[in-house]
Amino acid sequence: MPLPANLTEQLVGRQFAFDGRSLFVRIGSGEMVMASRACDLVTNGFVSLQAGDQGVWIPYQAQIATYGLLGNFAWAASGPFSGCELAIGQAGDEVYVAHISIERNRYEARQAFAHWIRHSPAPIYRSRIRASEATGNYACYVFVSVEPELEIVRMDVTTTTVGGSDGTIANIERLDINAQSPARGAPRRSSSPGCRCIIM
Repeated sequence: MPLPANLTEQLVGRQFAFDGRSLFVRIGSGEMVMASRACDLVTNGFVSLQAGDQGVWIPYQAQIATYGLLGNFAWAASGPFSGCELAIGQAGDEVYVAHISIERNRYEARQAFAHWIRHSPAPIYRSRIRASEATGNYACYVFVSVEPELEIVRMDVTTTTVGGSDGTIANIERLDINAQSPARGAPRRSSSPGCRCIIM
């Protein structure tokens, strides 16, 4: 299992490659949209996030809240973050991870997300993931695992271009979930086979 154990400070300084072509997700219309794709995190030599079958990728989309369901996957990843909200919770028997866009003082995505979870328990974690304090071009990615307990790892990348995703890993940090979320403990993951929920 590559996450979160393999994301350590030893990777700082290595090159990171985001395979946007293989991880492309067609996002439908609406303000709360399920959008995810199976992915792998490869840490041999350089670090690469690409299509695969180990985790689930939830993309950022401007002015929309996107989410994915863990199903039988061990972890989820999302990004880039520069002030959007990350939410993790349980809807029925499924664990969800949501990337809630916050920009231009528009809160429709947050309202849509609030409406979506109204009949579910409150998220066990919900917090803004702010931009890196480092100057220059950057991208921030977040990796989430829920077993044996909730763990969230932030990875900041100094990118080679404005708005880019590839570059040098500048920081890897485990977020303190107790300081940012009043809820404790991790949600159950569905153990039923075939419960992956992937939109291609």
